[in-house]
Amino acid sequence: SSSAFEKSLDSTLKLDPTTYGQTIDQEGLYIRKYIPELKHFPAKFIYEPWNAPHTVQAAAGCVIGTDYPRPMVDHGKAAERNQQRMEKQQALLLQRCSMKQPEHLKPSDESEIKVFFGF
Repeated sequence: SSSAFEKSLDSTLKLDPTTYGQTIDQEGLYIRKYIPELKHFPAKFIYEPWNAPHTVQAAAGCVIGTDYPRPMVDHGKAAERNQQRMEKQQALLLQRCSMKQPEHLKPSDESEIKVFFGF
């Protein structure tokens, strides 16, 4: 929704799927149900199985890089890069509107739309 996008432009929150999962489902029940390759991993490693020692991976019957792919994204680096892009976008929007920090970033009526798009 536009309000969610608006909030994200004005946010320092960096959502990492591994830490989010650990927060809402510490035992990894969702992962165990929908990713059967990982179901035998200890809860400690269920969200980051690539960090498990090889012995733990072997005991779980899933060696990362052989039985299950290695991570495609470094979430920390991606979150930092995305945060920088969001801050840049926010600055561009504020510059386009010739505004200081507004109460909201989306135009809420026709007059704000005209200011926002420079009409």
